[in-house]
Amino acid sequence: MHELRTTDAFVINRYPHGESNFTYKLLTEKFGMLYAHGQGVRELKSRNRYALQTGKLLEVTLVKGREVWRITGAVRKEDESSMGSLGKRRVLTTTGKLLALEDDMREVFEILRQYALSTIGDGQDDLVEALVMLRIMDKLGFVARPLAEQEMVELLGTAALNKAVLQQAEENKMKLIARVNNALREAL
Repeated sequence: MHELRTTDAFVINRYPHGESNFTYKLLTEKFGMLYAHGQGVRELKSRNRYALQTGKLLEVTLVKGREVWRITGAVRKEDESSMGSLGKRRVLTTTGKLLALEDDMREVFEILRQYALSTIGDGQDDLVEALVMLRIMDKLGFVARPLAEQEMVELLGTAALNKAVLQQAEENKMKLIARVNNALREAL
């Protein structure tokens, strides 16, 4: 019998497969990036249909088969509005393009979780998006080291998303955006 494995996961993308199935690209806390098969999730009677939406943070139960992961259950972990912004979806999509399959990236997952659950940054969505993207690119090794600017060292040295960090990011906005653009150019 196969072992059920439960972990938190972000739904990066989903692809139709057959008449009533989806294949999901998930970033999981325990197993990294993986593809998982959702059997019958496009049917109206499916209990996982509404939980397995793109951009959502879930608690997902998986079974690893011989060739594929299969989703056996899913429950949303955050409220409806927390992943609705365009910036948060852009960060998830870009992260999904940069990670290798089944690569353990717990630090990246934790950055994304804090970003998804944060309510700070009203009116500063672009700034928060740039800061989170820079932190992810740093964890993936795309930010050039050593950092000459002490401000960048401080922004990358913490995972917090609070008013003080956003104030510091606002003061160094041009440097922050330049670093993100350089890292994305190197990565893609």
